[in-house]
Amino acid sequence: MDKKSQIACINLSATNSRLNNAQISNSFLLGIVLVLALLIFNFLGLSTNILIILLAAVVFFLAFLKTDFALIILIFAMLLSPELKLIQLAGRAMVVRLDDVLIFIIFLGWLVKTAVNKELGLLKYSVLNLPMISYVIVCIIATATGIAIDYLNPAKSFFYILKYFEYFLLFFLVNNSIKDKRQIRIFTAILLITCLITCVYALATVGQTGRATAPFEGSHPEPNTLGGYLVLLFAVVAGLFANSSSNTWRFCCGILGCAIIITLLRTFSRGSYAAFIVMYLTFIALTRRRKIVGMSIIILAIFMIPMAMPNLIRGVAQRIQRTFSPDIV
Repeated sequence: MDKKSQIACINLSATNSRLNNAQISNSFLLGIVLVLALLIFNFLGLSTNILIILLAAVVFFLAFLKTDFALIILIFAMLLSPELKLIQLAGRAMVVRLDDVLIFIIFLGWLVKTAVNKELGLLKYSVLNLPMISYVIVCIIATATGIAIDYLNPAKSFFYILKYFEYFLLFFLVNNSIKDKRQIRIFTAILLITCLITCVYALATVGQTGRATAPFEGSHPEPNTLGGYLVLLFAVVAGLFANSSSNTWRFCCGILGCAIIITLLRTFSRGSYAAFIVMYLTFIALTRRRKIVGMSIIILAIFMIPMAMPNLIRGVAQRIQRTFSPDIV
């Protein structure tokens, strides 16, 4: 390759990089605008049906044209989307969140994309493919057997199984979309931003229910769900803090870690507290020895922040004590 060709390749690569960065920025802004629109509609008590229909159409075309954009919107929607009531079953209403719908819409867009572009392939190879497919088959057989002997409610069983399958669809979507580390960094950054927005929202609205809950949970909030999410995200944040070579990433992860701890305590979820202990012990066991001391100091410093909130600490202590002494109010 001559010198002119090399220069042309370098210029083309730089141009593509700028275009990719611009596309990601536009997608990020689109995700922020959609989330803000949903929050405003919810705050004003307006119907979000029209907005949801428009969002579904936009996401479908994004999944077909640029799957990365659709996945970024999906990451935002995982915690920042409203619930939709489907049917009323005996004893409870069956509801889905907007992200449940988006997963299937994005997957449908991906199927159309693979049908048009044969070279993409339907499923990229992964060592997890066979175990997941096997699990799906076992679930279908077990559920069908339970329905056949009149032990399970068909409608309720269908939606529970569908919820499990969503996670596998999400895995296949991400696995087929990831091409380089840059995408991983972008998705991770969006994931952490979503977590920060969730923490801010939960802390800002904690006075309404007395416990921190995720956005759009309606009249029956589930703090335990938010607690489990925060434990998982704290593990991600701690891992990035311990292993990232970027001071910017470490600083941002430190700030987010503080927000997660305060929000987690505000959930008053005893199961989440127990899960956090198991998560932290596992994290220490898998962390290199030279980093254990440093991480322990950081975790201790993070936990010292809520100590300046005596009412919060008192509430957490009472909540834990009620596990062993039900008479405590």
